[in-house]
Amino acid sequence: MQTAIHYLTGYDFRQQHPYQANGVTHDARQSAFGLLNTCLTEMCCAAGTQSYRGALVTADKVLAEISCASNGCEEDGLEPYVEDVLDTFLQAITTRKVKNLPQYMKSLLWTSFATYKLNAISGITAPYKGVKNVYGLH
Repeated sequence: MQTAIHYLTGYDFRQQHPYQANGVTHDARQSAFGLLNTCLTEMCCAAGTQSYRGALVTADKVLAEISCASNGCEEDGLEPYVEDVLDTFLQAITTRKVKNLPQYMKSLLWTSFATYKLNAISGITAPYKGVKNVYGLH
């Protein structure tokens, strides 16, 4: 499962070409990207039902969302979701204390699938192209 998630998120590329800001590696974003990959893998392999922001979710539901999200997007994979979640995560941890970083990351991932799908259905362009969604996740 980890190999599949790494493929869809562009993990190998980011290991060779870390996130940078003004020519300097953006360590916080790179670390958050690693956490995102770990959390997404855990979500896909979790036994039983998990709760992400009040939603009861099984590994099968996560896999279905990933399948839906990556369908027809071989080149980008899950990049729109990844960038959206990383932006939100980094903004949150700099403005308030987050007690459980992995659980918060998992909640953001799950929420991103739902809001991205709603944006696509309503005809709004992808969040990673600079369009703010009405759910405040950017």
